[in-house]
Amino acid sequence: MVRCVGLARTPNPTPEQVTAVLPVKEFHDQIRTVHNRGLFHEAAEMARAGLEIDPEDVRLWELLGIARHALRDFPGAMEALEQATVLGPLVPAAELALAGCYLVSGREDLARAMYRHLAERPQVAGHLLRSVAAGLLHVGETLWAVEVQRRYAAERPDDDDALYALAHYMGLIEYPLELIRPIADRAWRLNPASVRNRVFLALTHHRLGDVQRGYALLADVDLRVLLEQCCPCRVYGLASLFEAAGDWARYEACVARLADLRRRSGVE
Repeated sequence: MVRCVGLARTPNPTPEQVTAVLPVKEFHDQIRTVHNRGLFHEAAEMARAGLEIDPEDVRLWELLGIARHALRDFPGAMEALEQATVLGPLVPAAELALAGCYLVSGREDLARAMYRHLAERPQVAGHLLRSVAAGLLHVGETLWAVEVQRRYAAERPDDDDALYALAHYMGLIEYPLELIRPIADRAWRLNPASVRNRVFLALTHHRLGDVQRGYALLADVDLRVLLEQCCPCRVYGLASLFEAAGDWARYEACVARLADLRRRSGVE
């Protein structure tokens, strides 16, 4: 067995320092520890030094690619991860990073295939599912994104971010609002201070015809906060809600905000 040293206290080892001190698995684990601390450059250097000793270590190529991806060195990450695929199947984290590289480089068909493959892999760790769902959404696979996000949310029933994303994705493919509302309501109850959660639930009530219930959710929210934190689509929904509720001052403020956003984007 090839044995390497990758001590966290030596974040930039030279090939000479990569010696027979630690078993390979422990070296891999130390690189992951350094990476998880946000020391991506150091993790990449450790993996690169190890590869000078054993250039056929698939895990080191993966770790190098993942670190380069975190550094936004997408060409370098792609090179390392594609080399890893020559040596063996990728672990989910590496496959996710390579899918992201393909997406950034404009190879959307390859990225789509990889995101879908990840969606079908049962052993994908929960913390990766959110990124898989976001990737699927980015390549237009919204139905797949919903199902992956549903798995992620099921593992985190008290995570309002996970529930909000699920409700949002469901809305994009026009799930029945009656199915979306309880998820949006759960997200809001978990974090009622979130303007995002409150607005989404309010607009869901409005679209279901319950104007007063939707309006009541926003009664004590500062209008400036609403306009600053909401995207144009949400502001448009707010304008519709305030118009239906007869709150003409807030309605006019929303219309003015939309006009300002159009001017800024160059749209007349």
